[in-house]
Amino acid sequence: MQLNVEISAVSRAVRDVEEALGVAMFERLPRGVRLTLAGETYVAVARDTLARLGRAESDARSAATNGAGALSLGCVWSFCCLPKIDLLRRLIRLNPHIVLTLVEDGQEALLARVRSGELHVALTAADPVSQPREQGDLQSVTLWRERLAVALPEAEMTDAIEWADLAGRLLLCRPQDDWRRFVAHVERLGGPTLQFMEQDVSEEGLLALVGVGLGWSIVPASLPVPAHANVRLVPLVEAGAELDIQAVWRRAATNPALSRFRDLCRQVYSDVPSQSRDPSP
Repeated sequence: MQLNVEISAVSRAVRDVEEALGVAMFERLPRGVRLTLAGETYVAVARDTLARLGRAESDARSAATNGAGALSLGCVWSFCCLPKIDLLRRLIRLNPHIVLTLVEDGQEALLARVRSGELHVALTAADPVSQPREQGDLQSVTLWRERLAVALPEAEMTDAIEWADLAGRLLLCRPQDDWRRFVAHVERLGGPTLQFMEQDVSEEGLLALVGVGLGWSIVPASLPVPAHANVRLVPLVEAGAELDIQAVWRRAATNPALSRFRDLCRQVYSDVPSQSRDPSP
C-alpha cells in the first residue's frame, strides 16, 4: 500500500511477469510469500537497472546545464586559423566538459554530412555578394568575413597581389578544396581563369610545397604560417577576395551542445548580420 496501488493489481502484475518469463518469482507460504532464487536475481537486476536509469537522467540534466554533451564540428579550412581558435577557446572555456569532434573537408561534403546527421554543424565559406536563397533543411548564421591571401615563397618580394597577377600561375590546393567553385567565382568577378593543381597533403604540407617553389596557394589571411616553411602571406587586394564564414546546421537538430554553440556564435558575432544564405561562393 506504500505505492498507493491495490494488492490485487500487484498480484496481477507479478503473475504477468511470471508467465512472460516462465518462472516462479515468489514461493507462496501459509503466512505470506518469499522470493525464489529466480525472483531474487530478477529484483537485483531490476534495482540496478533503475539505478542506472536514474544516473542517466541526472547526467542528461547535468549535460544541459553544465556544458557537457557532444558536438561534431566541420570546417572547410584549417582549425588553426585564428578566428576559429578563438571561437573554440571560448566554447571550451564555457563548456569545459564538452566532447568535441573536429573534421576538415570540402564544402559539399560537409553540407552532406550535416544533412545526414553525421555532423552537428559546419563552418562554411560563402560569397558575400551572393543573394540569399532557401536552404530547405539547413539554417545558417554569418560569423565573420575572412580576407584571402596568397602564400608564396619568402624570397619573392611582392607586397600585394591582384587577380591578374594569378594568371598563368600554378596554384596548389588539396583535393577537398572547392577550387572549381573558386575558379567560377573569380571569373564572375572578371578575373582570369585560375589554374589549380591538387596535392594530397595536409595544409602544412601544402605550405611546404609552396616554400620549395612548386607553386602558390590561396589561403585564409588569418592562417598561421610555420617559421620553417619559408613562406609568407601576401594580401589579395582585389574586390571579392573575401568570403563570409557561416555556421550551418539542420533546422530540426535538438542537440543541447549545438544550441549552446549557436548561442555563443550569436553572442560573439552579434555585429554581423544573421541570415540564411547559399553556403557556397
